[in-house]
Amino acid sequence: MLFFVFSIRGLLSAQELTITGKVTSADDNSVLPGVSIIIKGTTQGTTTNTDGEYIVKADQNGTLVFSFIGMLKKEIPVNGQTFINVSLEQEFTGLDEVVVVGYGVQKKVNLSGAVDAIDAKQLESRPIVNISQGLQGVSPNLNIDFVSGEPGQAAQINIRGVTSINGGEPLILIDGVPSSSSELNRLSPEDVADISVLKDASSAAIYGARAAFGVVLITTKTGKKEGIYLSYNNNLSWSKPTILPQKTSDPYIYLRLQDLSTDNTPWNNFNPSDETYSWAKERSENPNGTDGVRINPRDGSTWEYMGNRDWTPYFLSDYTFSQKHNIQLDGKTEKTRFYLSTSYDNENGALKIAEDLFKRLSIRSKVDYDVFKWLTLGNNTLFTMTERNEPSYLSIWDLYNFEPTSWDKNPDGTWANSGVGREAAQLKDGGEVDNRYNSTQSTFTGEARFLDGSLKINSDFTIRKGNSNYEWYYSKYKIGYGPEDIREIGTNSAYRSATFDTYNVFNIYHF
Repeated sequence: MLFFVFSIRGLLSAQELTITGKVTSADDNSVLPGVSIIIKGTTQGTTTNTDGEYIVKADQNGTLVFSFIGMLKKEIPVNGQTFINVSLEQEFTGLDEVVVVGYGVQKKVNLSGAVDAIDAKQLESRPIVNISQGLQGVSPNLNIDFVSGEPGQAAQINIRGVTSINGGEPLILIDGVPSSSSELNRLSPEDVADISVLKDASSAAIYGARAAFGVVLITTKTGKKEGIYLSYNNNLSWSKPTILPQKTSDPYIYLRLQDLSTDNTPWNNFNPSDETYSWAKERSENPNGTDGVRINPRDGSTWEYMGNRDWTPYFLSDYTFSQKHNIQLDGKTEKTRFYLSTSYDNENGALKIAEDLFKRLSIRSKVDYDVFKWLTLGNNTLFTMTERNEPSYLSIWDLYNFEPTSWDKNPDGTWANSGVGREAAQLKDGGEVDNRYNSTQSTFTGEARFLDGSLKINSDFTIRKGNSNYEWYYSKYKIGYGPEDIREIGTNSAYRSATFDTYNVFNIYHF
């Protein structure tokens, strides 16, 4: 029995090997001192010396794990080997990200100015319909504000806080073309490859006074992988308010509070009658058995109202629905790189009883062709069509401040002669605004390379044509003052404008 135990120990000892070798960098074949070598599944190991050499004992069926800061971890099975040389590859982390700066690119580790690089992958996981929404919170000191929640609203963009007494926004460049914050609503998030934010004054050395408040550089995608790739993605999202005020809907409590508040002012101009309080009490205690609208007992020619609800949900939905669809075709051959995409967005506003939406359709075509080894020509064309529909009358302030005692419709189906009735009539029948914008932009590019790429001469010519059609009209709407008294309120008027804009620019530079 003792002999059996001794034999097992001798067998285990025979499986352990002494392994030596050297660890170098795959980039320049230089030796790497201080590399950690661990026997996988254990805490045993060693490190390389100043010459990159190591010696370690391991089981012949074990695995060695090589790791070093800035290098990709590598696992090597022993497989009975006693001499193992390892070459580690560099790990491309945030310090080696390529950042777009001015008319060229630079590694982030080599930058001395305040520059932030934003990868498009940070936007892919966000349920957004425009780039401005995706930029919120991804870059320090890049402030994105939406002054309203209406669909298609352009963002206010600010870098590093206060600018001047007259305000100021950063210069926005999309593929080198100056653009406004409204253009970010027309750019499909799926088309974006990377974004760089230049935050300090050094950007003005390239772009001049326009860059006094920073620069946002956006580069769109191009074909990168051999072959042809077709992809489709969509995003369906629902949004809701973060918080809404809790308002009383009890008519009796509301009237008493109103009366009490005015009693403590010099005016004391709110004094409901005892009969009104009695009606409010009945509505409060038996809302389903008591009518909220009746013929005024003091004036038989008019309606009288006693509502019992919070009217904000009557006008505004608890949720807004948005949808986004994108299909793209990209790839490359030996000499050609191409990217084609089509995107459609439909963003609904919170308004429930009238049309309130923003639609966008964009088509992008981007092609680069290597005419010669030293010459590349390309074209980047974008067609965009947007449409914004909303009522001619719209006051968000009013929608949140209607009295709960107000009413929407009379028994004969006409709009009530109340704050709620008038607002609903204006939204439904008072007219609408239709704002459409179409834009076509095409950029022709050329790059010539000399001295094995040490000298590059780039040029680009961009032409952009846009047209806006704005239609806005008011219509008269009907209000029921009494059972036999229906009046037309408002005016009939219409306004239309058509504007055209053209932008041409030619650049040539070298680096």
